Amino acid sequence: MWRWRNSASPLAHYAMPNKWLDSLTLYDMGKVETGYVFSAYAKW
Repeated sequence: MWRWRNSASPLAHYAMPNKWLDSLTLYDMGKVETGYVFSAYAKW
């Protein structure tokens, strides 16, 4: 698989289970809190 459109393939989901992804110790984007602005131009 070399294209992003292949990521929606059910076979790709079966080939890469969540346990395998957890074992890679990747950064968990699900824990990211959104809605915060980190900018020098932000008005507090």
